[in-house]
Amino acid sequence: MLPSRHSHPSIQPASYRPSPLTAHPIAAQMIYTDQEKTVYTVSKIDSAKPPTAKGNVCFDVTVTLGQPEQRIFVGLLETSLLGHRKSSPGIGISIDPCTGVIMDVVNDQGVIGYIEDENMMEGRELTIRVEIEVLKHVCIPKITIGTEIFLHPSLYLESLSRLTGLVGTAVVPHAHARFSDGRLAVQEMSGGLPA
Repeated sequence: MLPSRHSHPSIQPASYRPSPLTAHPIAAQMIYTDQEKTVYTVSKIDSAKPPTAKGNVCFDVTVTLGQPEQRIFVGLLETSLLGHRKSSPGIGISIDPCTGVIMDVVNDQGVIGYIEDENMMEGRELTIRVEIEVLKHVCIPKITIGTEIFLHPSLYLESLSRLTGLVGTAVVPHAHARFSDGRLAVQEMSGGLPA
């Protein structure tokens, strides 16, 4: 489906530039995932221009779970390219609170990890961070759920226009998962890269 290209550069911390969080009163959109055969209703939280050479883009959100059977979607995507290119538009994961399975539902990478928490009940809060290290067009995603960290193979993004933080839930079963404290931040790194 959507191929990934693998590379593991070393990136050192540098200056931090938060993206101002603005309200986006956009109607919810739908995303269909081939792997799960699931439809998600997603909403845009914020978007920002990623670093052009090197840096980090972090999307943080807190989810209060509804029914444990309802899957959660969190993504950091180039929404203008979603479904229109062969290369990756970013990272989009689903979390199944019943099984703890975390899947990459955008890049055809399958299961990327399991949450080892047996208390995934209705009303439980989870803090989720989707972070992408950017080195020109190579992006290395890392997902943090609570205190657990899940590494993902690197991706190649053809266009680095704008990355958008998205959250949502599976349409079926209908439940009342809630998202709060959504924040998108961009960290630019100084120093040039070899041509």
